[in-house]
Amino acid sequence: VSIQTTNTIIESADLIITQTAQQAELLQQNFGRESKIVTNPIDLETFASPLRAGYALWVGKSDEKKNPMLLLSLAKYVPEIPFIMILNNTNQELFDQCISQCPDNVEIIESVPFGEIEKYFAGATILINTSPLEGFANTFLQAGKYKVPVLSHQVNPDEYITTWNCGVVANGDDAIMINTLQRLQEDINWRNSLGENHYQYVESNHKLSAKVEELKNYLLTL
Repeated sequence: VSIQTTNTIIESADLIITQTAQQAELLQQNFGRESKIVTNPIDLETFASPLRAGYALWVGKSDEKKNPMLLLSLAKYVPEIPFIMILNNTNQELFDQCISQCPDNVEIIESVPFGEIEKYFAGATILINTSPLEGFANTFLQAGKYKVPVLSHQVNPDEYITTWNCGVVANGDDAIMINTLQRLQEDINWRNSLGENHYQYVESNHKLSAKVEELKNYLLTL
């Protein structure tokens, strides 16, 4: 879809749904349009069993925007921590680079079906995000569902991670990432507290049944 067509669609829409307050603000600034915010939903009724436990988890694509090489660089400083990196191969050159530079404490898995991905969240101790910019990633919700805290290099959608004390945002500081990885690994009580906060946030703001009802009510206004 061209930019011109996209602009026309946005300008003529009777109702616009955004996922975050930040998206709503950008819509207002760029198009002068208001929107209704419906946060991403997640099913909190069914849970997966972990395949194994006790690792830091990274999930994304072999895409520069996801910055997978940063994860590998950080992992070298904490060889005592095992990592699982689920790296969908969308850029063969970058994927091959990740494979060739992968340290011994990182296991790279190229692909996991969507129906099985939660098994990896169920066994994780930390979710790591290395993207410089992102919307509201579903991986954050999946981590919260399983009481897994987030360690984010930069991304903090609507500042929820810091507001709800669900993890740590390093603001681009690699040293903070490394120190926090070590502390989360060693301080189980702190890690569990952050994880519990993450679950409470997700349950309060992203429960599937509540989001469906919100969307239905907005659609009924048309």
